[in-house]
Amino acid sequence: MGFMQSRIEWLKTLAKNRRYQDIAGLLALVLVLLVMSWRLYSHAQTEGPAQLDHWALASYRDAIYYPIRAVLEGVNPYESRRESAEQYMQRYDVGSHFPLYSPLLLALMFPLGLLPYGASMLAFFVLNLGLLLLLAYLSLRSCQLPITLGTLCGLAAAITASQPGRGNFNAGQAILLLACAAAVALGMSQQRWARILSVALLTVKPTIGGPLGLLLLARREYLVAIAGLGVGGIVGGLLMGAIFARSGDLTYSRATAVIQGNLSHFQDDPEHRYAHTCHLDLASVIPKLIGRELPAGTGLFIAALVLLTTGAVLWYATRDRAALPALHESPASLSSALVVVAMFVCVYHLVYDALLLVTPILAASFSAHESWQRIGKRVRWSAALLMLVPMVNIFFSEGFTRLMQRFSIPFGPDTGLLGDGLFRLALTGNGLALLACWILLLWGALRHRKVSPEARAEPVLRQRPLELIAGN
Repeated sequence: MGFMQSRIEWLKTLAKNRRYQDIAGLLALVLVLLVMSWRLYSHAQTEGPAQLDHWALASYRDAIYYPIRAVLEGVNPYESRRESAEQYMQRYDVGSHFPLYSPLLLALMFPLGLLPYGASMLAFFVLNLGLLLLLAYLSLRSCQLPITLGTLCGLAAAITASQPGRGNFNAGQAILLLACAAAVALGMSQQRWARILSVALLTVKPTIGGPLGLLLLARREYLVAIAGLGVGGIVGGLLMGAIFARSGDLTYSRATAVIQGNLSHFQDDPEHRYAHTCHLDLASVIPKLIGRELPAGTGLFIAALVLLTTGAVLWYATRDRAALPALHESPASLSSALVVVAMFVCVYHLVYDALLLVTPILAASFSAHESWQRIGKRVRWSAALLMLVPMVNIFFSEGFTRLMQRFSIPFGPDTGLLGDGLFRLALTGNGLALLACWILLLWGALRHRKVSPEARAEPVLRQRPLELIAGN
């Protein structure tokens, strides 16, 4: 008891000293970055054929660097066929094809493609570090949490150490850029032009920009949604047309062949060995749970059902928008969390995309917006914990499976009823948690009642986080 009491007193002292907080947050971030940098260096990419054991920044290589180099040399990066040595997949040392992302991504990252291979990798890593700090800043600010060196670096360290954070840095994804854009699009800025441009930027990845724009429309933010999707679609279409024209693929037959080949690549290409095992969307989770594929068209039906249901609830919940405008135009509001979670449930998403959940998790945890206080503490914390599952779930990873095998614990496919069942639960846990959270947030958005005295008394955390922890 004496030891525990001394630890509590030490925490209280630490919480009251901002300098200690700053040092602790900075050291945490430096430590996480050092460990991650060492792993990336150990598995660094080298020029030449792609190798599975050199996985560091592989997505950056395949989805940004070589597509930009291809555009500069008049080669169509959307071409996924391997019929000649001059086509993209044969000409460049890529491990996977370039999906139908908007060429806005290539335009934004264009300067990186002008650098030598190694220098470009390093520059992108540094860019991601800057975006990491920006995301931490936007999340703290939108949730009205104190912004100090300690809180900024501490949150950045937590993001980096999370499962999607590690995946983003290890693979070289551009999700941090889209997470920052999503915060602005959901109301971080009151400038409509900034929100419109952010929605346009999100169309870089259609599975993010499309659902988010449509749900903003259902949230009665007509100008932001329509103009953002319109600008993103028009600019992306013009840039794609320019790429196809430069490579000689602008005729109807050639363009159709390229697009169809791109869409069927993952099903037909025998050299595509890597299969993502853990998804967030419902259409990918169900087959892993039941052990068989869904009928054709089921994914489209699920996407339409989720979007229509969420849109109807948002439309109903914002019917008093004129009287209560501040309740919805914030990335920290319950409706913004519903938009993000519904986006994950409805269409194809992988674990690293879950970085868009950082702000909703903070907002739900600290009751950072009045709309969270309406649904009560238990529901709010339940939503926060469910959104936290994709951030901490490591049980689907190859490393965890190997660890279980080392101790002769049955875990994985073909390891018996118990081992196979636990493995299926690990694979589907993220998607099931977000499905439950989506249902919970739908109910919360529909629940209109006055803030209870208990909820009104809860702090919105304008004090330092360590002070609150020590006080409890």
